[in-house]
Amino acid sequence: MEYRLSVKIHSTRSASSGEEKELPIISFHEMKHIADNTPHPLHDEELILFLKFHHELRTLVYFEDISDCIVLDTQWLSDAFKLIVTAEKFQLKIRSLRNKKKWDDLNIKGILHNEVLEDIFKKEHTILAKHKDHILKVMEKFDIIISPNKSGKITADEKPQYYVPCMIKEKPTFDIYKLMNAAEDTCKKSTWLCFKFKFLPPYLMNHLIASLCRQYDIAEVAYCTVHMHNRPIALFKGTVVFELTKTTKLQKLLITTYQNLILVQVLEFGTGVIFKRGCTITFQNM
Repeated sequence: MEYRLSVKIHSTRSASSGEEKELPIISFHEMKHIADNTPHPLHDEELILFLKFHHELRTLVYFEDISDCIVLDTQWLSDAFKLIVTAEKFQLKIRSLRNKKKWDDLNIKGILHNEVLEDIFKKEHTILAKHKDHILKVMEKFDIIISPNKSGKITADEKPQYYVPCMIKEKPTFDIYKLMNAAEDTCKKSTWLCFKFKFLPPYLMNHLIASLCRQYDIAEVAYCTVHMHNRPIALFKGTVVFELTKTTKLQKLLITTYQNLILVQVLEFGTGVIFKRGCTITFQNM
């Protein structure tokens, strides 16, 4: 079985190698056509196994839940990522003056507006612009960008708003408890759970934020110095607050970093609050 599978993989790679340089990304339908026209055709299950196998080898990029396209050239994908996640000095050629505030949001708050994406991809080759949505989905899979699930705030017709955690430079303007209205008489705070590292790489917190975003909404800031129609979310450099309960929003999860520590605390709002064992179970499930 291993020999038969390896022969089929080699056959498919040979059939597609002539197109790799010109087509860094192809549709699943095109890949299926290639697999059907090899000396040893692959069934759908075998093709998916082949794609997963080579994804693990990092010779291509394929995710079964976003299987509409397969990236054949990983360097092309990396270059596409760098168009979005890059230093300000490399943005000068693509950023437009009319979207200056939107670009400032990206470089300070990590907010990736649609207008910024339009600036980026309109300067690029057609194939990049054509596959923009798939590139963004792959960036989500790799925890490079996130799309906070603000429950009840996004309609089906709206485009998701993305954030780039690694580009956030903004820190809380006030004490985080003040920003969340976590007063002593209305909020009970758990003891801190501390994770200590010999060295805390910056990307670890970003991966943690992205992972939790798939399960919980990021909370909105409760205290603002100016009136705002839409309150900003509590996502800052090294600090984030999640909603543990979507309906009542009375239980929140605060995560922050300090030196080589990741600190976790549960905030329980309301009078006469008593922490229950369920808080611990919720954290274990994360």
